[in-house]
Amino acid sequence: MSGLRRRLNSQASMPRGPRVPDPVGQEEEKMSIFPDREAAFEQKFVHDEEVAFLVRMARERRFGLWAAGRMGQDEEAAAAYARSLVKGALDGKTDAELLAEVQRDLAARGVSASPTELQQAMLQAETGARTQVMGADPSALDRR
Repeated sequence: MSGLRRRLNSQASMPRGPRVPDPVGQEEEKMSIFPDREAAFEQKFVHDEEVAFLVRMARERRFGLWAAGRMGQDEEAAAAYARSLVKGALDGKTDAELLAEVQRDLAARGVSASPTELQQAMLQAETGARTQVMGADPSALDRR
């Protein structure tokens, strides 16, 4: 037994590895990271929503200008027509409602356009709008 006691006593006096830092301090440090991450996620969400809004408004404008061109409208009338589509989007009209409105307006002018053709034109307008918004200087977006 004395051999066992000696071994236990010698192990008790040996250092047991690196000193463990204060767990309370670590916990506080970890907790301070979460509000920072939460704020970053909120900022990203706000940014993404802002970009989506700008893309949609630019898309409606481009799509309206395309449709006005198909109707043979002059530059001033085309700009007014594009603004009316942007206003419709701001008022909560869905894509389907805007497409139907444009199709009615084209038909009233004697211009035929299939729903597929209109959807493709809207998709092209969205692609151009996304490029415009994503590649634009933020101060240039404020001037439109």
